[in-house]
Amino acid sequence: MKPLGVAVVILVGLGGSAASAAERAAPPTFSEEERAVFFDDAFAALEGERPDYSAPAAEQPTAIAPAPATAGAWGDWIAADVVETEIKRQAAAIAEATRSEPAFRAGGWRQTRDAAALLGLMFRVAAEHDEPVRWQAVAPRWSVSFAGAAAEIDSGAPFQRAEALRDALAELVRGARPEPPVTSNGSPAGRGVLMRRMELATGERLPETLVDRRSWRRGAADARHEAQLLAVLAEALLAEGLEDADDESYAAYARQLREAASSLATAAEGEDRAAAATALEACQRSCAACHDDYRG
Repeated sequence: MKPLGVAVVILVGLGGSAASAAERAAPPTFSEEERAVFFDDAFAALEGERPDYSAPAAEQPTAIAPAPATAGAWGDWIAADVVETEIKRQAAAIAEATRSEPAFRAGGWRQTRDAAALLGLMFRVAAEHDEPVRWQAVAPRWSVSFAGAAAEIDSGAPFQRAEALRDALAELVRGARPEPPVTSNGSPAGRGVLMRRMELATGERLPETLVDRRSWRRGAADARHEAQLLAVLAEALLAEGLEDADDESYAAYARQLREAASSLATAAEGEDRAAAATALEACQRSCAACHDDYRG
């Protein structure tokens, strides 16, 4: 598009008729193509109310998912791209579980609850990560919202509430900035939610990548994702208020799992299948020993 000239009218003298028409710059002329980029009435084309910039900014709620229990940052255990990918995967899980009201009532509500609780954690990680993470600026509010949503769904919230959660999350993932649909507080992801996601990683997804060389070549990136997430979940087990988090023996198992998962992630990044298999065995042993002691 060609640049448009700006006509500047210069008033000469102070008398009432000091500037004549001949002394003014000629008004610009525009082609039809140039006129097409302008509205006849810009105010008529605007939507919504004029923002009140004099109003105080809304207070950002404090995220309530568990913070790291040990010194260091979330970036010690999980990369920014893995955080973003897991958020998208949990969004897809909610979309699948809420595809219809019958599906939601038949058990999709459990999947939606667990995904919302995990999203509460992942948005907390995004908010506090030491690398730039997508959605970082709005992550504290969404962490609170998803924790609250998980509590609502667990208490029998209607399908329409889950739909609102799904639709707002889809908008967020696409790049919009919707308001979080749930403003009530909830608890951080409980041990049951964390354990179910950990068992999916150690019992299904990670072993699938290590079946043979071919599966490893195709699945090393997924192994890195699952291993880094596993390290974060192990860290989250030690959050204040979670069951047995203050038990030193239990904490030792969680730390062993976290370190083994971190080693697995490193092996996956280096595409070292043998080292990854050894690290997965260490993860599974830690889980099994903990279950023997604490599940009885």
